[in-house]
This record gives sequence, structure tokens and C-alpha cells, in this order.
Amino acid sequence: MIQTQRSAGGLAALVAGTLALHIWLDLQDGMSVAGSIWDMLRYFTYWTNALVGATLLWVASGRSIPVSVLSCLLMSMALVSSVYYLVLYKPDRYEGLDILVDWMLHTVIPFGLLGFWLRFVDKSKLAFRQTLFWQFYPVFYCLYVLIRGHLDGTYPYGFLRPPEIGWDLVMRNIAVLSVVFIVTGLGVVALGGALARKQSFSD
Repeated sequence: MIQTQRSAGGLAALVAGTLALHIWLDLQDGMSVAGSIWDMLRYFTYWTNALVGATLLWVASGRSIPVSVLSCLLMSMALVSSVYYLVLYKPDRYEGLDILVDWMLHTVIPFGLLGFWLRFVDKSKLAFRQTLFWQFYPVFYCLYVLIRGHLDGTYPYGFLRPPEIGWDLVMRNIAVLSVVFIVTGLGVVALGGALARKQSFSD
């Protein structure tokens, strides 16, 4: 239990440090703290990293978290990292400490969460039906982005920009995204079940 809390606390501290560094860098560019946070809240990457940090801080304090919640976050982090490196990544996009923030958000923290999930989470309680509930998170995010974008005219991702690509394509993109999340979630549950059976057999 102590090792679980320490690992959770360490990873939560990495998340907090990374987000704090991002805010500090924004301050150097003339933004306010509130403005920096408001800007970060446009992006699924920051939403997911912040939720991971808050969840692991809760675990570090000695409280329990349902395996479904941690597995939903793992699914989301897997998509954050893979979509970034497969679609959005540009080697010369950042410089200086922004490179560190980028690396932490898309590589270190996702793999840290994977390691925590593999080592400390009781995966025997996972069920395929849980993946349906996990989809509320990305769908809620998409709705939030569309409403916010409609109000201020700024959309964080090209596939969620109705003024440019039209609502029909946006809806199709969300449907495709949901399928990708479902498949990824099923993969997380399948992996968890296989590891749980292996653990049970070895015991």
C-alpha cells in the first residue's frame, strides 16, 4: 500500500510540475495565470493529464479509486500519445523548455500511468461493458469544445471545426473518434483480463 501511494504521489507530482512549468512559460509570454489555464482547457491532452494527476493524488492520500476510472484514463492517455505522435507531432514545433513540457505530457506521464496500472491496479475487476461508460468522457469533451468554439470562435483541432469543414464532417469525425476509443478501451480490458488470469495462474 505504501509503495502504491508513493508511486501515485510521484506521478501526480510530475503532472503538477509539468502543468506548472507550462503556466510559467505562458507567463513569460505575457499571459496571466487564469489566461494560461483557460487556454489549456481547450485541449484534450491537458484535460487528461490533469485528471490523471488529480486521480493519482487521491490514491496517494490513501483513498481508493475504482479500477474502471484508472483504466478509462489509461485508454485516454493511450489515445493522447498515439494520436499526437501519429498525426500532430512536428519535430521543430517547440524549443527550449516547451520541448520538456511536450515530452512530459505526451510520453513520460502516459508511460508512467501505464507502468502504475500494470504494477498496482487490480485488473481482475475489469469488464468489457465498462468501456461503454468510458465514452462519456471523450464525447463530453467534444461537446465542450464545440460549445466553447461556437462562443469564442476558436477550435483546438482541425477535425472539430464546423466553420471550416461543416457539421456533417465534424459529426462523422466524432463518430470515428468514438469507435477508436471503444476499440482502445476493449484492448485495455482485454490486456487487463489476460494479466489478471496470468497472475491468478501463477499464484
